[in-house]
Amino acid sequence: MFGGCTAKDDILIINDAQSNPLVQDSPTPTPTPSPKPKIVLYSVPFASQAPLLNWDELHNEACEEASMIMADTFFHKLSLDKNIMEEKIQKLVKWEEENGYTIDVTANEVAKILKDYFSLNASVKPINDALDIISELEHGYLVIVPAAGRLLKNPNYKTPGPLYHMLLVRGYDLNKQEIITNDPGTRKGEGYRYSYDVFFNAIHDWPKLGLGKDDVSDEEMNGSDKVMIVVSGI
Repeated sequence: MFGGCTAKDDILIINDAQSNPLVQDSPTPTPTPSPKPKIVLYSVPFASQAPLLNWDELHNEACEEASMIMADTFFHKLSLDKNIMEEKIQKLVKWEEENGYTIDVTANEVAKILKDYFSLNASVKPINDALDIISELEHGYLVIVPAAGRLLKNPNYKTPGPLYHMLLVRGYDLNKQEIITNDPGTRKGEGYRYSYDVFFNAIHDWPKLGLGKDDVSDEEMNGSDKVMIVVSGI
């Protein structure tokens, strides 16, 4: 699964966080920059937030956990399948409960969990357009975004879709102007693509720390801050 990159016809598939050719540690001796690949795709393993198809309350709320687990799997070069995902979700939820986290967590809380539980470097940044996400991917980072789930308009969600959702960004397609994700909210979420406009419009952080979905309206959700969680590795 890991071990370098594959380039073909302006498509760059990055299999290893340490071998991203878009990131240069020292200045290049030539003044002419390399052309930007039209498609960049990190090989991030996928499993949904309900890997065993048990959509109970715990798994309906496990999008944050699944997104973090996928990022951890990539950077720490671990294996992932549905059984591993289930085990890791259960352990993470237990740890979160023991450490005072509620069902829905904000972007800042996710960044802290990534640091404290997974030993990953993560930070929360404001986002002004989809190109901000692409810029982080070009640095060799993954991005996790909080979203007003219903604005994503994913036909695979159970109607009307989640009020609050979180998903991992693993690439982009400049030709089609699409963001490529691992969306844990559906078993069809591996490599799921959203247009720049739809994706950016849906990005909104959880507006009320510690409160549940019954305490937040669609209007509040759709008007909250636009931020992203940048996961920059170990």
